[in-house]
Amino acid sequence: MALQQIIDKIDRYIQGQDCLPVLVDLSDAEMYSDLKKHYDVGHYKMINVETYCADDSIPMMDKLKNDLLKLNETMFLLGLEPFLMLKGSEAVVKELKSLMQLACTGKLVVITFGCAQFIKKFDIRLFDAGRIVISDADPIQLPSLNFVVPKLKNHILQSLKGINELPKMMILLESGADSVNVITSRRHEEFPNSLFDIEERNSAFQIIAGNYSALASLNEKSGTDAQWTELLNKLSDYESFDEFATQTLGSISNLSFTIERFSTFSDFEKWICFITLKVFGAKENEYLSIVISKSETLSSFITNLFCELLNHSPKDKDFSILYQQRKRILVQFQKYVDELSNYCKQVYGKENDALYYLTDISIKEREQVLELLDRYKPAREDIISILKTTYPDLAAYLSPFDTGNDYLNRYFGLYKYCKITNQLLPEFLDMVKEQATKRQYNEWLQARSAVIDHLPKEKSKHILYFMDAMGIEFMGLMQEKCFENNLLLRGDVARCELPSITSLNKGFIQEFKNIGCVVKENKKLDDLKHEGQGSYNYENTKLPIHIVEEINIINQLIEQLKLLEANQTAYVIADHGASRLAVINETENKWAISEKGKHSGRCCPKSDIDEKPENATEENEFWCLANYDRFAGGRRANVEVHGGASLEEVAIPIITVVKAAKKILCKLADKKPILVSFKRTAKLLLFVEVDKGDVSITVNGNIYNAKQSDVPYQYVVEMPDLKSAGIYKFNVYLDGALIERDLQFEIKKEGANERKFF
Repeated sequence: MALQQIIDKIDRYIQGQDCLPVLVDLSDAEMYSDLKKHYDVGHYKMINVETYCADDSIPMMDKLKNDLLKLNETMFLLGLEPFLMLKGSEAVVKELKSLMQLACTGKLVVITFGCAQFIKKFDIRLFDAGRIVISDADPIQLPSLNFVVPKLKNHILQSLKGINELPKMMILLESGADSVNVITSRRHEEFPNSLFDIEERNSAFQIIAGNYSALASLNEKSGTDAQWTELLNKLSDYESFDEFATQTLGSISNLSFTIERFSTFSDFEKWICFITLKVFGAKENEYLSIVISKSETLSSFITNLFCELLNHSPKDKDFSILYQQRKRILVQFQKYVDELSNYCKQVYGKENDALYYLTDISIKEREQVLELLDRYKPAREDIISILKTTYPDLAAYLSPFDTGNDYLNRYFGLYKYCKITNQLLPEFLDMVKEQATKRQYNEWLQARSAVIDHLPKEKSKHILYFMDAMGIEFMGLMQEKCFENNLLLRGDVARCELPSITSLNKGFIQEFKNIGCVVKENKKLDDLKHEGQGSYNYENTKLPIHIVEEINIINQLIEQLKLLEANQTAYVIADHGASRLAVINETENKWAISEKGKHSGRCCPKSDIDEKPENATEENEFWCLANYDRFAGGRRANVEVHGGASLEEVAIPIITVVKAAKKILCKLADKKPILVSFKRTAKLLLFVEVDKGDVSITVNGNIYNAKQSDVPYQYVVEMPDLKSAGIYKFNVYLDGALIERDLQFEIKKEGANERKFF
């Protein structure tokens, strides 16, 4: 029914004699507005139901009806239907029928909006009498109501100020709004039969979720009320959450990189980072995606960042990827010590696989690695394989350094393995006992002074780094770290003076000073071994966790060496080494000494003992023990000992370090698989872009020397003990300096089906 037809019907009613009320229902907001304007011209009494409402209340119907009965004029009643709909369909029917039955003195036109579905059920005689007029427009879709508590009213741009203003929703409906905000203290539960869908917005989150669709999927528990309130306040300056998040975090295009700046964020920004991840995800980072999907709060997110890896097995094909993704992220989460501690406790439950779950990010984890090595004592090959991922510097500590002497190479390989696994292998103890009597280092190694005499020494070109108590056990680590930092390391091994104490082994320092060379003295290793630091004390723990700090000291040295100028050469020279295994041996011999405070019982003045002790050597008026005994009564060592004549105390490094002019190209000369058989030895053909020098490689910790072939720049490496098919990784050395690492070759059994590897 068109608007004019409706107006004509109303006009006939006004001009007629019948005073019984007329009900007009419209289904179009624009028609409703036009009809109101048509009659609101001063000739008629326009009654807005809102005027019968107290603040934030529904109308007082009894008072309204009483006034309608008394007024002797033409009246238009407007705005009743939203209150009736709020109470439910029964209220709509009941109240409209009640109004139709009023015996008014004047004429009453009740105009409603969207009530046709209820009015159509009224008595057919009302339609026949023309007392009910219904427009023929399409049925309306009722808006939803958002009940907003008064304390949040400043965050709502368009709203009705209380339930009493519900009739004003018509203005919003004309603009196409599908929901209406109402500032009210009333609760949804007060209107259980409401025809409107009602959502309560009692918190800042509910306002945010209603205004920003991107955040609607979040759980309110994802933040505190204070956090949501602060976000709501800040969002008022932005058109979208995307814009705000970008401005706050710097970028939301790749959140797995954004989170790597997590430690630089304020507490609020960290929370924003979390909810932004919840909204947009992190598809480029599988580990982060899994974690964020399982996290409802920032706290649980941080806990899950640490602990999610525990839900995956090292045997899973994606474990390595998840491990590396987690590690890269957790570099920024080091202040969360409680979460880390909780994680480390759970790692024990992985038993033999526990090593796979630790990293070298924190001191706690690095120490736990050593605790697990003590607990499970894995094979050396397995340790290196795992540590290359979990604690690369400890793997580098275990890496071999070719001293040029097979016995020494084997001795120090076993020594380092025993040290980190906290044990004395019978095989190694046999070597110690053998050398306690043979003391072949006197034949194998030159005196330190003889080696130093041949070193070039110029005031402006050479720097001496004196490393007190740095034995040759650290040369493999030094070599690996120098390679990583574009430094070329060449190392010699010499022997110190006995007893292996600093006072008898530091004369070379003055020699360099006399020439005018810069001398940097570093006693950190020696102090650590004597005094310990924190828990690094044998009386507090039998675990070799002091290795963590030893590695740190070497890394600090590397940082200094990185500052070398192109024309400078650094010499890293020690006075003596030290022994951890002599400490864990815990054996005293029968000879007591009077000077109990010196050298932890590893040596004593000859004057203390008349006869020569077993396994002792005499030098500089001292008896020096060459096995792992300690003179009775000597002060127990805190961490490690020196003063004696074991190989690790006597053998010392003389290291030369320069900056590499450029990287030396080194690669396989033949990429085909190496064929082996009962009669055929594995041979590797290697290209190295220098035509002079001693080339060697290491495979699985074993050293193989290369021979120059007839072809320039090509070297042949024979590996007779490699018989098993598989893929092998190897490192390459030139004159003892590491020049390439982690190359690989394949071995196949001769006659087996070939497959293309490269």
